[in-house]
Amino acid sequence: MKKTYIDTAMERIAPDLILKGGNVVDVFSGRVIKADVIIKDGIICGVGSYSGENEQDVSGKYVMPGFIDSHVHIESSMTQPSEYAKAVMPHGITTVIADPHEITNVCGEDGLEFMLKSAKNIPLDVNLMLPSCVPATPFEHTGANLDAKTTQKLAPKFFGIGEMMNYPGIVSGDDETLGKLCLDIIDGHAPLLSGHELDAYTSAGIKTDHECSVVEEMTEKISKGMYILLREGTLSLDVAKLIKGVTPYTLRRCAFCTDDRFVGEIIRDGSIDHCIRKAVSLGLNNIDAIIMATLNACEMYGMKNKGAIAPSYVADIVVADDLNLSSISQVYKNGKLVCE
Repeated sequence: MKKTYIDTAMERIAPDLILKGGNVVDVFSGRVIKADVIIKDGIICGVGSYSGENEQDVSGKYVMPGFIDSHVHIESSMTQPSEYAKAVMPHGITTVIADPHEITNVCGEDGLEFMLKSAKNIPLDVNLMLPSCVPATPFEHTGANLDAKTTQKLAPKFFGIGEMMNYPGIVSGDDETLGKLCLDIIDGHAPLLSGHELDAYTSAGIKTDHECSVVEEMTEKISKGMYILLREGTLSLDVAKLIKGVTPYTLRRCAFCTDDRFVGEIIRDGSIDHCIRKAVSLGLNNIDAIIMATLNACEMYGMKNKGAIAPSYVADIVVADDLNLSSISQVYKNGKLVCE
């Protein structure tokens, strides 16, 4: 396949699609360049001057990577993955990191299997995390109990370990809790954790947090090597609280998430695109906001071939009328037009 991409870049073979004449958002250098984008077999092969058949004129529009929701509970939207995709993809969302702990707390392993099956064969990439806290606390009575042994058994089916809410169990070195940290990617959930306890929590390999409520907390967690997800859901509205913590020094450790957002709000106001618009309205540079929603999120989760408009990257692409995302014209997933 690599030879195919090379030959496409060198114009020895024709691309499947040419996005012609757009303003490409370069998330690596923080600039906008006028260029054509060529795609073959779902992969971007060139960004420059190209011509040929299958041209799509995007002159005057902005071409940027697909947006990533870095932490979401699809169940909170009150839809299943296939319907959720219909709501978020017109808003430019092409990948989500989804934690199905809500359905799992009710239905156990049956709920997990339902989500795994429902997330297949849809255009949205749903990277499912394995819930780490079922039940959420030891004194809750729910429909299931995923202990460390069960977690280790199920782990190979999942992208990572879902938000570790039991930070007292981590800090105290509880063997049962630590036994659940059996994948390389582990999401955090540690509101107001600080000092030695934060050191202990991050020493367990937990590198993300979406529960910051003040800039000082955000800054300390970034200084301890964590990525911070600025959350803007239905009830938890944190972008305005934390936006001053996004500086030229901390920018690359920040991303966006919705966590819990009703489907009606998604359809009306958006998802991660809404986060971008709100951050920009509060003073963040447009391109910096797009970097947070794309490249940062992908690097955070080790998705090395996503999050940029560049050769060898997956052709998950948003075409918008402007950098404020007031209107999204087209969304491409793996080089195929899925929304218009």
